[in-house]
Parts: sequence; structure tokens; C-alpha cells
Amino acid sequence: MLTIYNKNSSFKKKFSVVVIWLVAISMFYSLVNFLINTDISLGVLFVPSLVGFIVIAAILLRCKIGRGFTLLGIYMLMLLPFLTAFMTATPLDIKVALFSVLFTLLAIYAFSNKKAMDLYYIESNPKEHIFYILGAVFLIVAYLKFF
Repeated sequence: MLTIYNKNSSFKKKFSVVVIWLVAISMFYSLVNFLINTDISLGVLFVPSLVGFIVIAAILLRCKIGRGFTLLGIYMLMLLPFLTAFMTATPLDIKVALFSVLFTLLAIYAFSNKKAMDLYYIESNPKEHIFYILGAVFLIVAYLKFF
């Protein structure tokens, strides 16, 4: 079922649904923009872009796994400037850091509050965020080390 709300929903549920849609739209725009502007052949990018489109559809269709991949991506987006600055010994741009933290806190709240948990038909588990953070740190460090 598509993630929507009716006019009788609470403000928190409406807020969560709107932010989930905004995250999905920004993910879609970023993916399409990347595919248009990249020099890599589309044959190589077919599977990763297909996975991206599936994750976008999954969060809009209330899939738990899509929510998990989205939260992992959001944590990676938040931690990337900090870990990059730390690992490469470069100064951290405060504006980028503040924007990434504010965007991330807003998105995490929208995907993790009680009304969002009701949307995705799962019970709240604050410990799950530890695994997403550790996964994001691992993926960022692996990427920076190998590429």
C-alpha cells in the first residue's frame, strides 16, 4: 500500500509521510541526475540503478527492508563529511556538517517515530540504529580505503 495519509491523521503522521515522500523524491532526483551526468556506461550502472529505484519504491510502499536501506543511506550521508575529514586530515566545512546533521535528524525522526513505525507495521527498536550507524561507518571507511 502506498504511503499516504488522510485528512483525519495526526500532525505527526502527516509530517512523517511528507518527509518520507521528500526523501524519496530527493533520492529519485539524485539517482536520475547521477545517471544523466555520469561518464560510466549505463550497462555497468543498470543493476545499481535498478536497486536504487527498487529502494525508492520500497519506502513508498511501506517495505521494512526499503526503510532499512534508506536509513543506512541517511546515516552514510550524515557521517561522510566527518569521516572523510578525519581520515584525510582535511578541515571540515561547518555548513556542510550542519546541513548534513539537520537533514539526517529530520529524516531519522520521520522514519523512526511511533507513527512511522505504524506505517511500516514494525515495533520501535532503538537498538536498530546502532547497527545502521556501524554499517554506515564500515561502508564509508571501506570506500575511502579502497577507492
